[in-house]
Amino acid sequence: MEHELTKCPLCFKPAKGIGLGPLDQMLKFECVRCGQFQITDEAVTCLQESQIAKDLFKISAYTRERAISKRPIVTIVSENRHSGNVAGAAIDFQSIIAQFPDTILGRLNRVLRNILSSSPFPGARFQFNLDNDYPVFLAENPEACWFIGKALETEGLISTTNTMGHINGALTVGGWDRISKVEQGRTPTRLKQVFVAMSFDSSLDDVFKDGMEKAIVGAGYKALRVDLKEHNDKICDVIVAEIRKSHFVVADFTMHKAGVYFEAGFALGLGIPVIWTCRKDHLSLTHFDTRQYNHIAWDDEQDLFEKLRRRIEATIPILQ
Repeated sequence: MEHELTKCPLCFKPAKGIGLGPLDQMLKFECVRCGQFQITDEAVTCLQESQIAKDLFKISAYTRERAISKRPIVTIVSENRHSGNVAGAAIDFQSIIAQFPDTILGRLNRVLRNILSSSPFPGARFQFNLDNDYPVFLAENPEACWFIGKALETEGLISTTNTMGHINGALTVGGWDRISKVEQGRTPTRLKQVFVAMSFDSSLDDVFKDGMEKAIVGAGYKALRVDLKEHNDKICDVIVAEIRKSHFVVADFTMHKAGVYFEAGFALGLGIPVIWTCRKDHLSLTHFDTRQYNHIAWDDEQDLFEKLRRRIEATIPILQ
């Protein structure tokens, strides 16, 4: 199916698009509002035919945030099961929408982070165009962008001298303090560490080394498997402590060890992201309480490496 290449499929603003691959099955867009992203032709068709219109601003915010933080270009697919044929980071609509903050505080904190990512140095002034830059403010439209800007100003988090069609200003000391409180206790070690919960059966050693660890390190993090850590403490205390120090958790349910279920649940309770994985022939045995989560189903260590690295790049916020 032919698609419009001069208009962004996410925000409908004039944009530069090109077709990639056989029969242009992949489209690459550069949009002043949404940033640079790739999308499959099937995904564009789904956008046109589905009822997802009310959430398009969340997808625009996601792609623009990646551009601001200089993350690798991402490919949007209609469903996660279609990501296996995509090179690089890939993510489906529902996974993007699920990442959008569900609280006012969470939304404002994300906007502050976007403003900080856009600032070349402390105290630098910014200028955002209400029409082009409302995704930076996780806003539905220019009017919502202006309102969110005023909310941040009222809280003393930014100082502004607004002009027609623009928000001009800078992060205040209070804004920096808010960001520091959000990051409180997050040392560089914690930010870089990824806790791996899995069966320690020797048959999975290569899966850890050539699949999980390779993907985690390749994405810029450090993998920790607790049985490989030297310590003199009770193992359960070490597990709890190391999960608390981790930026996210990779939980593999192959062989369905009870400890993996506990460790994934503990991380969720702390608000730490969990990436769920399982070898395909064990996936049907996943417990009812976790079956609802989007597991990476893998065949071998190479398959897991490729899929896990894409999932990390697409769903885990970049470290600042």
